[in-house]
Amino acid sequence: MQRTHIYAIATTIAIELVLLSFKTLLPDNAIVIVSIFLFIIGVFVLLWALPPLIDDLTGRVSNPRSTNLTIGSKLAVGSILSIALLWIYLKSEASISHNSLFGSEKIPGVSVAAAINIHDPSAIHSKYLIDLSDDQNSHVSFYLSRSDRFVFIVTDVNGDPYPLYVPAGIIPIDKFIHLIFEVGISGQTTSLHIVANGKEVDRENFNFRIELGDRNWRINIGSDVNNLNQGSYDIKNIGVWPSTFTEYQINALTENAVKYDGVSPE
Repeated sequence: MQRTHIYAIATTIAIELVLLSFKTLLPDNAIVIVSIFLFIIGVFVLLWALPPLIDDLTGRVSNPRSTNLTIGSKLAVGSILSIALLWIYLKSEASISHNSLFGSEKIPGVSVAAAINIHDPSAIHSKYLIDLSDDQNSHVSFYLSRSDRFVFIVTDVNGDPYPLYVPAGIIPIDKFIHLIFEVGISGQTTSLHIVANGKEVDRENFNFRIELGDRNWRINIGSDVNNLNQGSYDIKNIGVWPSTFTEYQINALTENAVKYDGVSPE
């Protein structure tokens, strides 16, 4: 077997592995351009190497007219296959992202977890638990509205809001609970997620990427970014993380809150 053929197959496999890496390293539409380019190269090399490799394995002598493709033919076939494979890959990845967000793997984004007792005093303004903001004017906020609805709202760098509403009765008030709310961004998929005492309260999936800027958050606890709209809370601990939690981590955090922070498991 000629070493060139082995090198070509190895190169193809390496290119596809690089593609998987680029899927998480590159933002926005850059991944589409790079993916198409890499698929074209990979399939082109594979089509070039496969016929001679089969001949080597079978000891057959190829008819040049029947097995050897011209450069133009290889490029055309490689391009068609590349685009088809890329479409399948991106579609399957988006589906996997919806299923795996907040599941078995962490997803880039932001998560907030708190052991907290939320009070609901009479007020004519919204009551903020936390307001995260960065220099690109994106926000991640959680507050109790004047209509007694919890609002988890993500605002992108363009000022477009993406809210998730939960009635106050679903998230307990006037008792210590363990509350998690998080944003996960994977490829062209974004999901919002709320968990109370280890149980999913609500989630929302978007088939597009919400741009959150540099995510170097300024953190306001108990008020909005302007130190207004103060809420009334007893907080035993609260933290901000740069990714979503796995199911295992959510369960572990909830168990710790029940054990050490006096959170009721129900």
